[in-house]
Amino acid sequence: MRSIRKILMDVSDRFIVLREMFRNPVSKPVTILYPDKKVPVPEGFRGRVEVIDENCIGCGRCAQVCPAKAITMVESPREIEVKGKKITRKKKAAGFAV
Repeated sequence: MRSIRKILMDVSDRFIVLREMFRNPVSKPVTILYPDKKVPVPEGFRGRVEVIDENCIGCGRCAQVCPAKAITMVESPREIEVKGKKITRKKKAAGFAV
């Protein structure tokens, strides 16, 4: 025999579903109707990821902080100058796997 608590939970779940069914046809859509309406671009949006090889010192920070993990480090030994010191860069940022 089913417990009274389980029966009440089933009735409650069905009420929630019915309420949603009647509310849904008269409500606005949740998503944007793209391409009819354009998506607003946030103020902090900086566009496509671009790595300038001359500025890359091979530290790997860009690859570590990239939220999409689109930047990887590849082998690229080269002599560079950082703060007046000459060092050999072992890797550079590249490869956008978005």
